[in-house]
Amino acid sequence: ILIASLFASQKLFNPLFYTSHDGEGHVIRLIEFNNSLGDGQFPVRLAGRVNYGLSYPFFSFNYPLVYYAGELIHKLGFSFVDSFKIISFLAVLLGGLSMYFLIKRRFGVFSGIISSIFYVLAPYTLRNMYVRGDIAESLGLGFFVLFLLSIDFFVH
Repeated sequence: ILIASLFASQKLFNPLFYTSHDGEGHVIRLIEFNNSLGDGQFPVRLAGRVNYGLSYPFFSFNYPLVYYAGELIHKLGFSFVDSFKIISFLAVLLGGLSMYFLIKRRFGVFSGIISSIFYVLAPYTLRNMYVRGDIAESLGLGFFVLFLLSIDFFVH
């Protein structure tokens, strides 16, 4: 599963940033989130340096988990671009591991490995990561599989 995740995420290990629909915007928002947190906002609600300096309540209505995770990774010493790439990789790995444990409970180890590889290498997963650059949806898909796994634990 780790090998499949590394294979699917190989373009993330390029030192240059790749072109995607939302990727650059997420990096900019990670920077703005860091600045707003540094200004003393907690929880972060306003992006103070956007909208020509008039601020914008972006973090009030948008998904905050991605930016808190990015801030944590950035505080570990990584750049904002690298933080975005690490979250993207972890989202794919989370989904693959969750899928493995979900399917393994019902059908065995081999089926769990195959299904997790299919999850990691699915066109939609790769499209989310490379074309759309939507780290929130990628994380959401991984957490959805984890949610299904938790339901399976409670039911059986």
